[in-house]
This record gives sequence, C-alpha cells and structure tokens, in this order.
Amino acid sequence: MAAAVFGAVFFIGQEMRLSKQRGGGGVMPVASVAPDFRLYDMRNKKPSALNEYRGKPVILSFWGTWCGTCRKELPDLEKLHRESDGRFHVVTIAHDPPRRLANYLQQHSDYTMPFLVDPPGRVHRAYRVKAVPMTVIVDPDGKVVHDFTGAPDMDVLRDHMSDLL
Repeated sequence: MAAAVFGAVFFIGQEMRLSKQRGGGGVMPVASVAPDFRLYDMRNKKPSALNEYRGKPVILSFWGTWCGTCRKELPDLEKLHRESDGRFHVVTIAHDPPRRLANYLQQHSDYTMPFLVDPPGRVHRAYRVKAVPMTVIVDPDGKVVHDFTGAPDMDVLRDHMSDLL
C-alpha cells in the first residue's frame, strides 16, 4: 500500500513539474523583451551578448558548479545543443567565480555550448533567478516565451524549440 501511495505521489509530482515546464509564464513576463547582457564565454574566451543570438530561439540555462542537479543536466543540454544543428541556441550562464568555472570546464572539455560567467550576478538578477537550475526560453525576436525553475525535461525543451522554429 505504501509503495502504491508513493508511486502515485511521485507520478503526480512529475506531472505537475512537466505541466509548469510546458505552460507559459514563470517569473519573467511572457512576451517581454529578454534583458540583454554581455558576458564572457569561458569556453571560447570571447565576450558574448544575447542580441548576437537574435533570429533564432535561445534556451538560457542558469546554473552553478556547486549544484548537483545542474551538473547532471549539462550532458543533456549539450546533446540538445548538438542536435539543434544551429537552428536554435543553448547557452549556459553560471554565477560562479571565473576560476571555479574554468576548473570545471577543464574536466569537461567535450562541451561545445557556450558557458557564460556572471560572477557579480547582474544577469541572474535581471532574469529574477532565485534558484538554479532555471531555464528561460527566448524567441527569435528576443522575447521571453517561458521560464521555470528545476531540472528541465529535454522533450519539453525540444517541443518548445519546435514551436519556435
């Protein structure tokens, strides 16, 4: 009986999480212009700005090297980034000291998606990030489509991107 109750609670919780990821809204106003930023990309050693991605949808993934859930989702985000074949962008933004992020990336040199660093947290504040991981979906015109906190479901992200292409 306890296993059945646990299973039902788990199923309902999972469905609620997916429902929040599929729906519009979140902490960012839907259809608002996504705050622009210019941050340093630790992977390619160049500055990167949101407006450089205009014309294609963008998944912004706010995370931290100290966050276990965040680290677990990175391989899936990298896979999604590679699957996109340039049709959309997957961009990660970490609120970590640059040295810590550089050390992390040395151990994960197979990642090809952008790893932007936001040590002062200015961009995190602009996007109202209260907890990580947080995902923000931006349309090709630079407007917020949806945001949510928690580990993203990759199929839901694929659906969002498909709707925006």
